[in-house]
Amino acid sequence: MDTSFKPEAYDLIETGRISSIEELNRYFYIWTQSIYHERIHGETKQTPIQRWEECDHPTVTVSFTDLQQAFYWEEERKVDKTGCISFQGNKYEVDQELVGEKITIRFDPHDLEHLEVWFQDKQMNDAKPLNLLRAQHEKATYPDEVVLGEKSGLNFLELSAPHFEQKQKKQRGSLSYQTLMEDKTI
Repeated sequence: MDTSFKPEAYDLIETGRISSIEELNRYFYIWTQSIYHERIHGETKQTPIQRWEECDHPTVTVSFTDLQQAFYWEEERKVDKTGCISFQGNKYEVDQELVGEKITIRFDPHDLEHLEVWFQDKQMNDAKPLNLLRAQHEKATYPDEVVLGEKSGLNFLELSAPHFEQKQKKQRGSLSYQTLMEDKTI
């Protein structure tokens, strides 16, 4: 995906030929159906769709929240006598029953407004921000910008679309009730 779809999609976006999420999704669907699923993998000697269809393991779905929490960072803090903790220059209030205790906080480094509080492997009420000076962890980073090679003026996604759409029409035509009725002789 990084070497075939993303550079082409970035090119279409930068030149204004993709201007909505719907258009991007359309090209992604075309790329997935006509390129990705049909390309034979060098190691497995199968296309991804063949590999998927042969898999006998049940599909496991994970909620967005569970997925997000899997990447949370953790740190320990000691709750002061006022029921507060300091973290990244921010002050948070926690349950009064935790005064003097060492707690674990779990958080998304890009959103310090929400901190999960854990004590002795039990999740407590979330910390309430009292003084939020920093919205992100100081060590939170974003990926570097993708560097694209020299552009040829041709875009693989745009060139793939007519072929894909013609293939779709042909498939729909072969399943058409109208076509069956026209071919029927009385």
